[in-house]
Amino acid sequence: MERTQVILPYNGIDDYEDPSEALTRLRQTSTVAAYQKAFEKLYHQIDGLPEGFLVGCFIAGLRDEIRLDVKIKQPKTLADAIGVTRLVEERNRLQKKSPDPSRFQPATTASKINSTSASGVLGPRPVQRGNPNANANPTTFRRITNQEVRERQEKGLCYYCDEKFTPGHRCQRP
Repeated sequence: MERTQVILPYNGIDDYEDPSEALTRLRQTSTVAAYQKAFEKLYHQIDGLPEGFLVGCFIAGLRDEIRLDVKIKQPKTLADAIGVTRLVEERNRLQKKSPDPSRFQPATTASKINSTSASGVLGPRPVQRGNPNANANPTTFRRITNQEVRERQEKGLCYYCDEKFTPGHRCQRP
């Protein structure tokens, strides 16, 4: 029994694979430029495909982090889809390279809140010893009526103390 070896030419697809099938299964695995090159190589082997179908196939094969942004732009031609895809890829690359990653993330996350030092943006946290009302003079506020507001305005008095109100006024009581 004699063995024969068959060598198939390899151009990305073999003689037994349908280019239209390969086109619909093509997925982006590296750069947009590499994906575009493989996509164009396949679709040039097929005649009569509608532009809308080509756009759909191209977008469907894109990586998840690019696909939705391209889809939102609703490109009508393959050239538009490729252009938008390259822009999205470039934006994503710049965001990854950004020296300030907090620009693209929410500023207040649970981990950041727990990891902040004792003297944060608002200064050190107040210290509470035992019962906070035990030694402190409780500051009581009472709501004043509209008539009292008018009277104090006419007399030029502060709303909170009985002193004359001037710009920069600070009440004497704590």
